[in-house]
Amino acid sequence: MASCSQRSFSAHRDNLAETLRTTGDRTCRHPVTYKWISRFLANRADELINLKEIAASSKRPDCFLVRCDRIITEMKTQSLMFKIGKNISTSAPRLMEMYALAVGRLTLSYSGRDQYAEEEDEEAMERRFERQPQHAENADRLTSVVCDLDSFWLRLNWPVDGCYCSQCEKRRPFMN
Repeated sequence: MASCSQRSFSAHRDNLAETLRTTGDRTCRHPVTYKWISRFLANRADELINLKEIAASSKRPDCFLVRCDRIITEMKTQSLMFKIGKNISTSAPRLMEMYALAVGRLTLSYSGRDQYAEEEDEEAMERRFERQPQHAENADRLTSVVCDLDSFWLRLNWPVDGCYCSQCEKRRPFMN
């Protein structure tokens, strides 16, 4: 049976992942500004920091904090980059989808007994995000950060050295 902090962690993680997924769907249907995306990502980074605090009292895989920090760093970096943008981001739906999977994969389980995280991890293993084509009018620093979705995806999914949880072990053969 899961402890109270594990249930709280799971509920917060699931909610954050679904918020990211829903926002990705919304940005497909309704254009959003770079500034809106900037604020959204900054707020989700803060929520992820709260998720880390919820998990602080729990036993967790060695990769947990590293993976959280990777996601938070990416969110904060992209938030700052979007803040200087002027147009609508065509990459926003894909970015939100990637963040939803990365957050959904976060788990306190070493062995893969977290069904939601394992389902998200399986989907993440099947996905590959390609480099977005750059348009000449947008070939700037912002575009180079946002459009390289494949390397962004790799950074979010790279196994953590010294961690032997089921997710890190699954990825090691693909990273050599």
